[in-house]
Amino acid sequence: MRPAGDGDAPQAPSTPRVDTTPFLIHPRVYILETSSGAFLCPGSSLLAHDTSSPSPAFLLYPSSHPVSTVSLLPSSSPTWPTLPVSHPPSPSLTPDPKPPISPPNWQYTPEQITEAIDKVCASDKAQADELVALPEDKRTFENGVRPQIFSGGHDSWIDSPALFLQHVHPDDAIRNSSIEAEKKMTEFGLKESAREDVYKALKDVEANVEKNGEKLNSEEKRFLERILRDRRRLGLALEPEKREKLLELNTKLSNLQVDFRRALNEEKGSLLFTREELDGVPEASIDGYEKEGDKYKVTFKTPDIVPIL
Repeated sequence: MRPAGDGDAPQAPSTPRVDTTPFLIHPRVYILETSSGAFLCPGSSLLAHDTSSPSPAFLLYPSSHPVSTVSLLPSSSPTWPTLPVSHPPSPSLTPDPKPPISPPNWQYTPEQITEAIDKVCASDKAQADELVALPEDKRTFENGVRPQIFSGGHDSWIDSPALFLQHVHPDDAIRNSSIEAEKKMTEFGLKESAREDVYKALKDVEANVEKNGEKLNSEEKRFLERILRDRRRLGLALEPEKREKLLELNTKLSNLQVDFRRALNEEKGSLLFTREELDGVPEASIDGYEKEGDKYKVTFKTPDIVPIL
């Protein structure tokens, strides 16, 4: 078996007869076994062949349909892991037209934006309440932390589109509703993250994991460490008076940030620059500026100001 560099093309065997199918070993490396030996095939492609043909053709296409198992190479080859995968090879080169998950919904009314955020906040609060309601010695990673991991992904499918509309929607009412929804959600998040009873419950989870020998992988350990760290940073290790003051300041800061973004998004002003004043700005950016006489009009929008800054 010869080594293959990342830019090498797969080499066809001297005899076109194929003994086995190609086998997926790694997202960047594939192995093809033929009557002439084994070959490495680099890149994000998978070799395919038509065994019904007297002279099989080798094709390259995206490896969205890996084979169902990995065979062992000859004893003279390096040791490769056997990796079971779930899908059989597809004879068609046409990708599956149905996506694995539905695309996000962008069709919101102002009322639906508010409802979406209220739904996410209520769900998060109910989940935290369930953790707090558990007996101290029954609080585990499985019932106290893992639900947060899954709900976070589910919630973002609902709230992310609703909150993103403030940046792109042409309707003022939609944008304003999205901005107010972000304020509400941020304030809710700060208050929930500062709940002393939830922090104590999470500390119990940490203690029970250690006490009961609950096996966590590196990502799970990191997640637990970080949610406890984030709550400490929100003041849960402080005295109640100082904690309330910190929560007040964090809420004020968050609202100021949202108001600033709203003002920036609604800003209609611009500045005029000569070609000499724009020296050093990429030509592609300058070509995109609107011209007024012999000067270039630069708005305060991100595509205009970033090349200058």
